[in-house]
Amino acid sequence: MKPHPHADDKILPPSRSGPRPLRPIAVQLDGLNDANGSPRWFAAFTNGEHWNGFATPYFEKSVGDAIVAAFNTPTPPRTSVGTRAWYDAERDAFVFQDEEDDEEAFAAVRIDGRTLYPIGAWFWTWSSNEGDD
Repeated sequence: MKPHPHADDKILPPSRSGPRPLRPIAVQLDGLNDANGSPRWFAAFTNGEHWNGFATPYFEKSVGDAIVAAFNTPTPPRTSVGTRAWYDAERDAFVFQDEEDDEEAFAAVRIDGRTLYPIGAWFWTWSSNEGDD
């Protein structure tokens, strides 16, 4: 897996158009479903930026913990997890490891006085409840 573009940053660089305030959204990742096979939605924040038309969410730690639990639990239509996930307190990062033992680490960033985690931002295909570009 490729490293997250901000994995080593503690403060996220400003966007090209200048800083934009965060606002709450809900996001889901295709294939990460609940026990009934329905999409699982997670509370997140966005500053409105998108990557290839997909949301680039930031999560509070408690939501990151819920994402880790979802990744570690096979649910329909997945019969196996394929990815192992955990929180690494030493790095203050959420880590996701694939079948080849490649890791992605999404370290904490400070935005608007909040500590948030850009889990999968600029890498995974998150969809938001606002629709995507």
